[in-house]
Amino acid sequence: MSINDLYEEQRQQALSILLQKNVLTTCDFHDDEIYEGGEDIQSAYKYANYLFSKGDPTFPFDDRSDMAETIKSIYEEYYCEMCPSCESHMDD
Repeated sequence: MSINDLYEEQRQQALSILLQKNVLTTCDFHDDEIYEGGEDIQSAYKYANYLFSKGDPTFPFDDRSDMAETIKSIYEEYYCEMCPSCESHMDD
C-alpha cells in the first residue's frame, strides 16, 4: 500500500468514526453534504481508541496521536452548523 493510499484510508476511517458517533452527519436532502451532528468529538476519540485497542490488523492507524490528529482534521474540515446546500437555499 502506498503512503497516499494509507493516508486516504486513514481519512476515510476517521470520517466513518465521526459519522458513526453522530459527531458529523449527512443531510436528509443532500446525501453528499456532511456537517455537524450534535455529539461531542470526545465520543469519536473514545470509540477510535476502542477500535485501536482491539488490535484489528485492518485498522489503518498504528499511532494513537496520529489517529486523534486525523479525526480532528476531518472534523474541522467538515464542521458547519447546517448543511451547506440547504443554507445556500435559505435566501431563495
